[in-house]
Amino acid sequence: MRTLALLLLVGLGLAPEAGAQALAVSPSGVDIQVPFTGVGFGTGVDTGSLLRWRGLLFSQTKVTVETVTPAQAYGLSVQATSPYLGRSAGRVVLQDGAPARDLVTDIPGTILFLFLEGRATLRYEATVTGMPASGSDDHTVVYTITQQ
Repeated sequence: MRTLALLLLVGLGLAPEAGAQALAVSPSGVDIQVPFTGVGFGTGVDTGSLLRWRGLLFSQTKVTVETVTPAQAYGLSVQATSPYLGRSAGRVVLQDGAPARDLVTDIPGTILFLFLEGRATLRYEATVTGMPASGSDDHTVVYTITQQ
C-alpha cells in the first residue's frame, strides 16, 4: 500500500466590496493521507476544517474557492457541509488555473450592527488514479467572499 500526502495551505481573500468583513478557515493547514492499494485508485477525506464568514452590509453574498497548485498530479475537491447562513453549492473540483467557483451561496446581508456569523464544515477529498509514484501536491486553497 502506498500513501499520498496532500498538504493544503489555506489562503483567504476579500473582494474589494467586502471591506473588513470576516472570512476565516481553521485550521489553516490540512494534511490528507491517501492510501493507494495498487488497484488503480485511492481516496482520502478530511472533515476537520471549519469555514466561518460574515455577510456584507445589506448585500447577499457568496464564498468562492480556487486552488493554486503548480504541477498538480492528484485530484482534490471541497464541499461546504451543513452550512449555517447560506447554501452549499455542492462538491467543487479544484484544478490549478481554473477560475474560482461558488462554494457557499445565498448568504444573507447584514443589517446595521447585526453581524451574524455563518459557518460550514469543509469536506476535502483527495484522489489518486492510475499508478502514481509516491509524492505530494501542495495546494494553496483560496476562499473569497464577494457580492452575489
